[in-house]
Amino acid sequence: MFITTYYAFIFATIGFVVFFQVLFIRSRRYVQLVCSVIWLLPVTYEIWAIGRCRADCSARIDLILVFPAEVFVLTGASIYSWVLYKRYMGS
Repeated sequence: MFITTYYAFIFATIGFVVFFQVLFIRSRRYVQLVCSVIWLLPVTYEIWAIGRCRADCSARIDLILVFPAEVFVLTGASIYSWVLYKRYMGS
């Protein structure tokens, strides 16, 4: 179950990275590029954390502390980037 959720998170994140890269290519506004890079941060952190995690890593406190901050930052950055893109492209 954990592995399936983990890979689903990675693939969803890669989808958002590609989405904001396409927006950057279309608009040439660096807000979309920054948002794309921000979406890469949780994946790199999770890969780092899982690589360091052994069998005793069933409950990770960082998920309780870091995950809400990640959700808040990613949601805010994504909405801000999308609003600026829509305003810039005029549709």
